[in-house]
Amino acid sequence: MTLSEDLQWRGLIKDRTFEKIDWLDTPKTFYLGMDCNSADSLTIGNLAVVMLAKRLQKAGWKAVLLVGGATSLIGDPGGKTSPEELMAAAHAACYAMALNGTLGRKNATADRTVVRATITADKGDAGIKIASSKLEVTAYGLKGADAAQFTEIAKEAEGRCPVSNVYRATMQITVDAKVT
Repeated sequence: MTLSEDLQWRGLIKDRTFEKIDWLDTPKTFYLGMDCNSADSLTIGNLAVVMLAKRLQKAGWKAVLLVGGATSLIGDPGGKTSPEELMAAAHAACYAMALNGTLGRKNATADRTVVRATITADKGDAGIKIASSKLEVTAYGLKGADAAQFTEIAKEAEGRCPVSNVYRATMQITVDAKVT
């Protein structure tokens, strides 16, 4: 059974833009971003999306997964977040996509990549100034590149990230890459 037939059989395809769905049978890369701070745990709605992601991966698709809580915090009246946290979430998400795209262009893959961005700010007489963003990236199960090459790929990806391109004008950006 093909992936498209399997997804249709399971009821995971209902409304669609494309008339034909056989394009699903050729593996590609997909992005899944999910906020998880609006409930104590994942909901059944989250489970359906995660199960679909697992089916895509089993069929050979590459996943760019981002799980966090930043987007639901925008405008949070409780003051639980800061602008630095939102900027870091945006930077990590954008960089993760740029990194995985750059890996593909270099004919390299990783079973999983984990990106963490940390934004630092300085408070002065003129107010708060964002000073730097540190990107920490770890590749698990790297294939097609060694650790030194991955470090270069990680630095190149930073230059391809649109958020980095905006941030670079006003702050220092560093990339710390490692392979496990």
